[in-house]
Amino acid sequence: MFYYLGLSYTKVKLLEKAVSVFNKAVKTEKNALSKARYNYELGQVYIKLKQYSKAEQALLAGLKTQKSIILKAGINFYLGEVYKNLGKTNKALLYFQKAAKEKAWKQVAEYEIDLIKNPNKYNSK
Repeated sequence: MFYYLGLSYTKVKLLEKAVSVFNKAVKTEKNALSKARYNYELGQVYIKLKQYSKAEQALLAGLKTQKSIILKAGINFYLGEVYKNLGKTNKALLYFQKAAKEKAWKQVAEYEIDLIKNPNKYNSK
């Protein structure tokens, strides 16, 4: 119930409501995979709100409780986004490289790695 409600709030840009729902879901969920998924979604909402330290906390919590390789790669990707936005490029590279090991995340993670390593390559001047 919480998962789809949180996703719906996120889709219609009611981000504070999404945070509330996902936080409630994390607190009440017993299943480790579901809890990791809620933290993953919560982290993404915090990124949209530019609340990077809260995003980091949620994503790291999700990383601790997950077992799914694809979910782990997604969490690593968004941790890379958090650190990139905080100006911590070495940490961002580390997490993007972890995400790139999973086929589903490889292309987008390698793009982010290239953006960090070659910032002038994508300037449209």
